[in-house]
Order: sequence, then structure tokens, then C-alpha cells
Amino acid sequence: NFSKMIEVDLVTKRMYAYENGQIVQTFLISAGAPATPTPVGEFHIYAKYAVQNMSGFNPNGTPYFQPHVRWVNYFTGADAIHGNYWRPLSYFGNINSSHGCVGLPDDLALWVYNWAPIGTTVITHS
Repeated sequence: NFSKMIEVDLVTKRMYAYENGQIVQTFLISAGAPATPTPVGEFHIYAKYAVQNMSGFNPNGTPYFQPHVRWVNYFTGADAIHGNYWRPLSYFGNINSSHGCVGLPDDLALWVYNWAPIGTTVITHS
């Protein structure tokens, strides 16, 4: 019952964009690694950035810094759907490797960024 909705299946590593109940796009993703899982639940995109530097800490306490991350759509806390230029295409649909974010190749992240306004529902599940 949402005009636009994003569904993220963390097990199959697939993401679906729905418009008026119909799937309009399907994506292969790389979501949260086992030690840093993507939150499960119903959320809403609350902020969007065309480009942003991202930083934080790995599970072992070492810092990370990822410059110039494109097409960022925050849906809860520090977790976002965004472009992921630093992983090979073979990761998408196969390996969950992030700190909780949902990563896509940059060209597909641009599609999501343009399509999903602030407020778009994001449902993540295992």
C-alpha cells in the first residue's frame, strides 16, 4: 500500500523497487557483513546526499575512511543505500560485506537516488 517502496532481502542479496505495488527494478546488492549486519525492519529514507565521505570503525576497532561515496540514501541511523565503487561487481548478489549499508554499483545507486524521494519506505528482512 505504498506508492514507492524498497524491499531489501538480506539473504538472497537482492533489492526490489516497487511503485504502486509493482516491481519496477531489481538489483543485486552487498549488504551488512555478519559482524556488522544491516538492521532488519521497516524504515524510511530520511536524508540524501549526492556525494559524501564515510568513516567509522571496523569490528576490530581499526578506523575506516571511504571517500566520495555517491548517491547516498540514509534509511536508519548511519545505514544507507548507496553506490559502492570499491567492491568488484562479483560481490553484488554474492557477498554481504558492508558495515550495515546496502551497496550497489554506482550507476544503479544513481537510479535509486533519483527515483526514491525522502520518506520512501525501506523494508529489510532476512
